Amino acid sequence: MTWFSAKWIALTAAGFVGMSAMAWASVWWQRNAVNELTEQKTALEADIAEMQVNAAALAKKGARIKIDNCGGRLCVAVNTDQGQSHVDWRGAWHAADGAPLAIPKGY
Repeated sequence: MTWFSAKWIALTAAGFVGMSAMAWASVWWQRNAVNELTEQKTALEADIAEMQVNAAALAKKGARIKIDNCGGRLCVAVNTDQGQSHVDWRGAWHAADGAPLAIPKGY
């Protein structure tokens, strides 16, 4: 009878160790995910702060850029007067109000 009870004690202990290992692994994985998300949040907050500074500087200079979507790409409204050699310039895309749109370099 002692062999039978010792076997069950060993089996219960092994099950407890296995469950504990799975719980520890789960907590480790969750902490790792939280740390990665915290790093991403910090980076995004820095990007937001930089963008707010840029937007404030543009607003201070009187810039009122109209942004639109041109075939799935970012585009901005532009003047038709592009200088001496390009008077009455027309873009490939147009806004709802008829203003020509152009895709900035890099987009």
